[in-house]
Amino acid sequence: MEQLTATVKQNAENARQASNLALSASETAQKGGKVVDNVVQTMRDIAGSSQKIADIISVIDGIAFQTNILALNAAVEAARAGEQGRALPWWPVKYVTWPAQRPGGTRNQEPD
Repeated sequence: MEQLTATVKQNAENARQASNLALSASETAQKGGKVVDNVVQTMRDIAGSSQKIADIISVIDGIAFQTNILALNAAVEAARAGEQGRALPWWPVKYVTWPAQRPGGTRNQEPD
């Protein structure tokens, strides 16, 4: 009888320990789930910010292209003005490039 009582007590203790371990595992899994949710949200935020940066770069590239066109137009007008155009600066012509000459867009273009 004593052996049966001892076995029942041991089984009850083992069941308690198993229950505690299961509860601990459940809490750890919930914490892990929250961490994963935070990581996913952070990745979404990064993706949104990256898209905004890409949009800004696109606008800057467009502005740079238009600036190059304006510089080219100024150089053409100065050349057309002839002798009177000599007073106009010719340095913008040095920096004018067509899009086909810009493999990386304005991001790779540096002044000489």
